[in-house]
Amino acid sequence: MAVSNNIKVYLRVNVDRDNISDLPNLSKLLVELFDKASTIKPYLYLLQDGGCSGNDKVIEEAIGIKEIFELEKENPSMKIFFKKYHPAKFINSILENKVYNPILRHCGASKNQYILDFDGRVYKCWHGIGNKEYVCGKIDKSIEFNKMSKSWQDRSVKNIEKCKSCKYRYLCGTGCLAVTHYTVNDEVLKSASCVDYENLINSLVLYSLDETIC
Repeated sequence: MAVSNNIKVYLRVNVDRDNISDLPNLSKLLVELFDKASTIKPYLYLLQDGGCSGNDKVIEEAIGIKEIFELEKENPSMKIFFKKYHPAKFINSILENKVYNPILRHCGASKNQYILDFDGRVYKCWHGIGNKEYVCGKIDKSIEFNKMSKSWQDRSVKNIEKCKSCKYRYLCGTGCLAVTHYTVNDEVLKSASCVDYENLINSLVLYSLDETIC
């Protein structure tokens, strides 16, 4: 129905140890159903934390990237997926000779994103829905925000000391706090959440070149 009505759909596939081996089957189905549909945008996201299920099934990103590249070699249908690795946009901009736009903020939580729950509580980060530590406001007859809302807005590589001196700051944009912090406060919001960009970039470049040569 979405395709027939020209509605763009981003189909996110959360990848972990349980389902990574089934990606070829899913990709074949998507190619069969939607290969010609420009409005269907399937993408892969390697889970960074397992939430209440624990982290036993979480795949380290560098390992997950390698496994996905190997699966794609044997299953070309997997090219239908955009791979949302941390440095993916940067690497793709180089390989496709496109302009790369530097990132100052990691995600919508530090921009103009607001999320409401059933009781009118307001959050900036959707990872924190239902967690009282992430509540930054309340909607009743009026809208009231607490100081956490401004702290999220201020979260930028321009304002975090560790980010200012990091050579990967414009690829990272401060990183995702929700991966490592169940509790958030002003102090946490002023800290960086780092990813091993050097290793990830090296891996992606090598795999991408290997794919191009092959």
